[in-house]
Parts: sequence; structure tokens; C-alpha cells
Amino acid sequence: MSVDTETGSFLDELKRRKVYQTTAAYGAAVFVVWQAADIAFPALGLPPSLLRFVVLVALMGFPVAIGLSWAFEVVPQDAVDGGASPSRSPTGWPLLATAAIVFALGAIGWVMLPKGAMALAEGAWVLVAHLRNETGDTIFDGTLDEGIRLSLAQSSRVNLLAAPRIREGLRQMRRPEDAPLDEATSIELAVRLGAGAVVIPSLRRMGNRYVLGARLVDPATEQTVSSLTETASSPEEVLEAVDRLAREIRRELGETLGSMVRTPIRLRQATTVSLEALKAWSEGVREGSAGHGGEAGVLYRRAVELDSTFALAQASLGQWYRWNQNDRVRADSAFDKALAHLEGVTERERLAIQGTVSEWRGDREAAAGWFGALTSLMPQDPVAWSRLGYVFLRLGRDQEAIEAYQKVILLDSLDANAWANLATLHYGQGDLEAAVPLYERAFRLQPDLRGNAVLNEEYGHDLVLLGRFADAEELYGLMLAGTPTNRARGLRSMALLRAYTGRYVEASDLLRQAIVLHQAGHSPISEVRDRAFLAAAYLRLGRGEAARQEIGAARDLALRNWMPSILLVTVGVLGARNGELGTAEELLDSAVARAEPNVDNRAALELLRGEVEVARGNLAEGTAHLETAASLQAAGRPVRVLSALAQARLAAAEKEGAASLLEEVTRAQGSETSRESQEEWILAHYRLARVLQELGRTVEARAAYQRFLELWGGADPELREVGDARARLAELAPG
Repeated sequence: MSVDTETGSFLDELKRRKVYQTTAAYGAAVFVVWQAADIAFPALGLPPSLLRFVVLVALMGFPVAIGLSWAFEVVPQDAVDGGASPSRSPTGWPLLATAAIVFALGAIGWVMLPKGAMALAEGAWVLVAHLRNETGDTIFDGTLDEGIRLSLAQSSRVNLLAAPRIREGLRQMRRPEDAPLDEATSIELAVRLGAGAVVIPSLRRMGNRYVLGARLVDPATEQTVSSLTETASSPEEVLEAVDRLAREIRRELGETLGSMVRTPIRLRQATTVSLEALKAWSEGVREGSAGHGGEAGVLYRRAVELDSTFALAQASLGQWYRWNQNDRVRADSAFDKALAHLEGVTERERLAIQGTVSEWRGDREAAAGWFGALTSLMPQDPVAWSRLGYVFLRLGRDQEAIEAYQKVILLDSLDANAWANLATLHYGQGDLEAAVPLYERAFRLQPDLRGNAVLNEEYGHDLVLLGRFADAEELYGLMLAGTPTNRARGLRSMALLRAYTGRYVEASDLLRQAIVLHQAGHSPISEVRDRAFLAAAYLRLGRGEAARQEIGAARDLALRNWMPSILLVTVGVLGARNGELGTAEELLDSAVARAEPNVDNRAALELLRGEVEVARGNLAEGTAHLETAASLQAAGRPVRVLSALAQARLAAAEKEGAASLLEEVTRAQGSETSRESQEEWILAHYRLARVLQELGRTVEARAAYQRFLELWGGADPELREVGDARARLAELAPG
């Protein structure tokens, strides 16, 4: 047979086996799929690499289709000439189906299995460096790297190092907290903080196009593992490039496509279409994290002026109004706008915003629900667990809070705040010895926490309750070297330490010094609190007129400024006990008008109502209010309430009931005997001893007097309870 004849026969055989038709049909199908994917994939937020994968599989499938066509009639005859021609082999279609299944399994594997040159373990930490902006256009400074962080934050696989951790790391490196995160600094910081990858973004111009790039660096080796780029034709399109780049980064870090498909929200949907608004908000977040509240507020307002539908900015502005301005009306307006524009934000941010708004509005049960949903969505995110833990802490759901913070530490053992909050919870449960090493662990991780006003006061009181007065005084002394506000807080702590041992004269002097500092610093809330402590000291010393003046000054300040309703109640209770019923009623009305709907506030209002009615002589009505307050605070800190209820029982000559309540008060521990209630806790021992003596329970009475005198044995001679306790104890001496 000649070559021409052989060639002709081969071509005829290709035609007979319909290889030509198969090739044409396959090419047409690939073209249709390619065009559809080119339109659909970006809309679904899928990475460009998936489109490249489709094209590659299509090319790889071409020889498979040709081979199948040669072996079997893949294209039926009626598809070609309208006739009917059965398949040459009944096994052809099963083999073709097998090939399709193999193709599908390969695609599913590509979608579901982790890929990437730098696949990290689940829950690994990633640090995003500051953008290297080579365009000369400042609108991109601090904007695009924040955009990358927001996009990467959708990942349920890796965690981003947050601003507080970065600032602490920079302090440990003896760098300024606002030091720029260039490549060298970022790598060193990542090694110190245990991050598995550093993302180093950059932006440059090439002609009339913008090229956005990112290098993934292994901090352990300082080697670039992967380099990625995306382009944009205008500044407005750069945000779209950030989206595409972030998805490629997530893929390189090992996230599955299946996970990425579940978070397809684009950056401009999740934030804003305005680069200027995004820049203002991003800078506001940084200023707020650095403690520059005034600057943050200006930037948040600028962001919402540029785009009123920017939900994240509205939520940030609402928090700023509540925290920095105590402006509930403006805060609620901003929160309402944030909630009205949640449609476009990511699921993560939607849950976080709803939880934040609920928390700030006092609905902590709802906040716990939102943050709980957030931890389900992002189970490897320590920030989500931390927010849930704090809400549980405020709700008094201590065991759930402990479990949440233990989860935080499991994910991030270097989180000093998580250790501190665990310490707070153990302190609150009365497990004082267990709390001490937890506080110390937090302070080792972040030494400046020793000077944090709240932790300094709290840990110091833990030491006081353990009888470690010298250690407590040393800790409080750290505050005296700080700002005027910190000095005032330190003086208050020193004063309350003196009051704990019955030295009210010294305490009064220290509180007066603190009040002067608060006045100079225009801190009305702190001034009212210290005037309340000073009024209580004067009442204990029998200086009723001086107490009346302090109560009046505190009332005037409280009515002119925003105050927590519980603080209004504190001043009102002092007024009721000093016979100033008009002042107590005025403060009660104000507290009712200002109180947020939570259990603590309802209990506080019932306490003041009960104190007012008891002062009026309406013992039955007053007792009913106090019982309601006690039932509301059953899982909280009821020392003040139970003490007031015991006093009402004594006034009604119900000695057995009073004794039972006072015994419960003396058994209180930890935060139940807080600085605000420490006096009531100490005096409960004396009052219990008196009641037990009157009931003829001599042995128990003697033990209660002895315990009271252990606490106030070196007290000021003006304290009549101390002299009376000594005399009564002498009467009860055996023999």
C-alpha cells in the first residue's frame, strides 16, 4: 500500500470514527465554558487561578476526548447527518462517564483541598506589613494594607495579628508604638510574636496602570515564598485589585476554595466605594488603638461624611461617642445607621457590629448571642472568643467566660489581656490565691498593665484581701508616677487601703488630694466616685455635716454630667442614710431616666428605692424593694444589698432573719467584697456579733467580735464600733 493510500485511509478512518466532529464539539464546549467562567468567577469572588485551572484541564482533556472518539463513537451519527447510528461499542459511554468522574473529582479536590506555596497550619498567625506606596499618591497610604487585612480577616483558617499585639511587640523591641512596619521590622516582629507568614504589599504605577503586589515571606528564613500581583487601570479599580490579591494570598496560605466561596463579599461592598472614606476610617482605627481618642473621632466623622452608608465607620463612630463623649443620643444615631447598612458587609463584620451595638446598648444577652455566632463562624479567631468572654464576664456567667478566655489562650498564649481577664474571673469567684499567678503572667507578658488603672486597683484589692498590704501599697504606688489622672486613681487606692484597716482619717486626706487632681483634669465621674468615698468616710467618723457637703457636691456634679446610673445610686444611698431624702429621691429619678435595661442597673435602682423607703420608716415597702434587688443580684455581687436588707430586718426586730443575712455577707469573697462594699463587709462582722449576742449565741458572737477586731484592730479611735466591740468582747470573755 502506498503512503498516499495509507494517509487517505487514516483520514477516512478519522472521519468515520467522527474524530473531526468530536474535536469541533469539544472546542465549542470549551469556548462556552471559558466565556461563562470568565464572567461568573469574578462575580462569585473566585480567584483568577481557578479560571487558569479550568483552561488547563480543558487542554488536558483534549487528547482524552480524541482518544475516546477514536475508540468509541462519542458523537452519535444523528448529531451529524440526522440519521440514526448505534454506538460501535456498548462500553464507550461508561468509559466516557468514568473520564468525566475523574475530571470532576480532580476539580473537587482542587476546590476542597488546601493548596499554596505557603500553606500554614490552621489558626496560624499572619502579619500584614505597611504598604510600600511607590505611586506618590497619599490616598493609598494606610488604606490598601487595611483593605488587605479586612479581606484576609474573612479567612477562617489563619488569624491576623491585631494592633494591640503589634504595639506590644514593638515596645518589647524598644521601638515606638507607631513605628512603620517595613519589611525588616515586620519580619523581626513576626518572629517575636510567633507569626507564620508576613504579607508585604506594594503599589506602583506602570504607565497608566497600577500594579498591586504582595510577597509572602517566611519570617523564620526571611525568604520570599510567593510573589503575587494584580493590576488596575484607575485608583477606583484598585479596591477590586485588593480583593483579587487577598484571595490569591488566602489560597497561597492554604485556604481551600470551598472556604473562600463562602466569603465572596468584595471590599467595596464590605466597606465603601470611597477610597477617601476608607482612608479616614483606617487612620481613625489606628489613632483609636493608640489611645488618641480625639483624633480618632475627627477621622470617623470624616469617613461617614464621605460615605454615610459605610457601616463599619458608623459603628466605630457610635462606639467613639459612647466611650469618649458619653453621648448616648449621637451614639445611637450612628449605631442605627450602621445596622441599616449591613447588607453588603461580610458575615464576620455583620455579626461583630450587631454584637457591639447590643453590648453598648446594654443588651448583653443579645451581644452574647451575636458573638457566640461569630465564634462559630470563626472558631480559630481569638478576638471573637475574647469578645464573647468579656460579655459573659459582664453578665456574671463566670464559668462560660473562663472557658472562652481559655480558648483565647489556647489560640494565643501571648494575649496578656486574656490572662488578666482570667485572673479577674478567679478573683471574682473568691479564688484569690489562684488569681495571683494569672495577674503576674499578664504583667510579665505586658509590663505596662501593672499601671493600668482597672487592673492595678483590682489586683491590689486581691492582695489586700489576702492580707498582703505592703505588696498592695507597692503596686498602688506605681500609679503615683503617672499622669494626673493616674495619680488620682493611685491616691484613691491608697485611701481605700487605709479604710480597709479602719484608718479613715488618713483615707479622708488622700481622697481630698485625689479630688483636687480630678477637678484639674475635668474628670467628673471619677470626682463623683471619690466624693462618695469621702462622704462615707465622714459618716463613719461621725462628721455628718462634712458628709452632707460632699453628698451635695457629688449630686450637683452627677446631675450636670453624664454618669453611670449605678454611681447615681451610690450617692443616693449615702443621702438616704444621712437623712437627705430629697437628694436621694432626686438622684433616684435621674438614675431611672438614665439606666440601661440590664440586671445590674435594675438591682441598683431597687436598692436605692429600698433605702429611701426604709429611711422614711416604710419598712415593709423598703424590705420588698431590697428583696427584689437581692434576687436580681443572686449571681452577682450582693454585699451592699444584703447588708441593707439585714439592716431593714433589724429595724423590724427580725433578728433571726438579720443574722442569717449578715452571716451570708461575712462569707463573701473576692469581688463580692469589692472596694465599694468592703466597709459593709467588715461592719457585717460587728453587726452579726451584736445580733448573735442578743440572741444568746455567745460563742458565735465572741468569734464574730474577734474577727471584726482583727480587721479593724488598729482603727481610728473615732470609730465607735471598735470601742464597743472591745467592751462587748470583754463582757463575753469566759469565766
